[in-house]
Amino acid sequence: MSFSPGNRHAPVRGRAGYIETPTGAVQLPNLPPAFETLLMRLPLPSPLATGGFAAIGPEAVAVIAALGRSRIVEEQVLSGDGRVLAIAHCPTLATASQRTRQVRLHESVFLRRGRIGWTLYRADGAPHVDIEPSAVDFARLIGAPEASDLTAVERLLLDNGLLIDLTGHAERKPVWEFHDELLHSVSVHGAATAIAYGARREASLPQAPLNGTGSNINTHPLPEPEACTTPLDEVFVKRRSCRVFSAEPLSASALATILGLALRSHSAHVANTGDMVRHSYPSAGALDEITTVVASTGPFAGVSIYRHAQHRLEILQDSTVRARELIETLCAPCGIIKPLPCIGLVFAADYAVMAAKYASIAYANILRDVGAVYQTVSLAATAVGAGSCIVGGGWGQLERQSVAGLHENQVVVGGMVLGARGQ
Repeated sequence: MSFSPGNRHAPVRGRAGYIETPTGAVQLPNLPPAFETLLMRLPLPSPLATGGFAAIGPEAVAVIAALGRSRIVEEQVLSGDGRVLAIAHCPTLATASQRTRQVRLHESVFLRRGRIGWTLYRADGAPHVDIEPSAVDFARLIGAPEASDLTAVERLLLDNGLLIDLTGHAERKPVWEFHDELLHSVSVHGAATAIAYGARREASLPQAPLNGTGSNINTHPLPEPEACTTPLDEVFVKRRSCRVFSAEPLSASALATILGLALRSHSAHVANTGDMVRHSYPSAGALDEITTVVASTGPFAGVSIYRHAQHRLEILQDSTVRARELIETLCAPCGIIKPLPCIGLVFAADYAVMAAKYASIAYANILRDVGAVYQTVSLAATAVGAGSCIVGGGWGQLERQSVAGLHENQVVVGGMVLGARGQ
C-alpha cells in the first residue's frame, strides 16, 4: 500500500486497523493491537500535530512519531506481520508535540540515505535496517499547514548532517535553501501545542536552566570586561582565522572580556512581542533568539550557558568530558589538530521568537544574526590577543552529541572555537 505526500491521514475512530484517506478508508495490514492504539492516539489532521504516517513498501507501515527538537526521526516501524523492525522506546505519549527530551538519545532512531537506499540508524550510529529505495513512499510527515513532501524533509535532514553517504561522505546543499515552513513546523508545532503558526511568544519569559531543573548547575558571575587598549584599526588589520592554537588556556578575564564585549546585552526595550533584550551585536528586529553554549577545558571548565543579560555562566556539573568532546567535534571539520583550543562556542536559536515577527524569512534572519555574532566575537577575541575560528559541519550530529535537551525549542545554527594563538 502507498500514500501520496499531499494526503491527510487520520485514524478512523472505532474502526481499528483502518485509516481514512481522501479516497476512503484503507485497511492496514495485520497490525497488532498496540500499534492500532498508537495510531488512535495521533490526533491528525490537527494543525498542531507533528505525528504522521508513512508506508515503507506494500507490507510495512511506519509511524513517524517525532521529527523532534534535535531533528532525530524517532519511529516505530512494523512489518506486515506485526514484527517490530525498529522502535523508539517512548511510543505511549499522545502526540509528538507532547514529547520531551526524556527520550534518551540512544533509544532514538534516525534515517540516513546511503548510496543504494535508506538506512535506519540507532542514535549510537549502528545501522538497524536497510530500506530499498523502490520500497519507500513517504506520506505526510508533519500534520501542519506547512506539511512537506519527501524532498523538503530530505532537505531538512541534509542541511543538518543527517543524510550521510554510507561511505562516510556528507552530502550537503547551501543552508539558505532550507525550508522556513518546514523548520517552523518542526521547531514550533513539535515543541509546544500552545504555539500555532504565526503566534507570538513572550521573549521575557524566564529561560530554562541548563538541565531543566537547576539541581546540578553551578552559577558563576563573570568579572567585568577589561578595557581594551588595542586601537580599533589595529584590531581590524590583525583579525584573521586561527587554526593553530597553543596548549596555554585562555585566562578567565580574557574569556569574560570576549563574552562581555561581543555577546553581553546592555539594554532592553518593549516590543509587541514582549520585552526584548538588545544584544551588543546587530540582530533582526532587535530580537533575542540566540543562546550561547560555552564548552571549556580551561577557565570555568565544563559545558555552560552564557546568560548575556546577567553576564554569568551556568555550568553543568560533571561535564568536563562532554566539553572536550564538543570542542573536538567543532575542530574536526576545520583540520585543527592538537593542541586544541580550550573554548568552544555553540550558538542555538529559538526559531519561534524570530518566526513570530518574520514568519517567511525567519531562518534567513537567524543566519544573518549568527553572521553578526561570528564577526563580533572574532573582533573581540582579536582585541584581547586570542585566536578564533568559525567552524562548520553537521549540526544535527552536534545536537545529538552535546547540546540536545539543554533548551526547549532550540536548534543549533553555528559554532566557533577560541584559544591562545600558537606559533
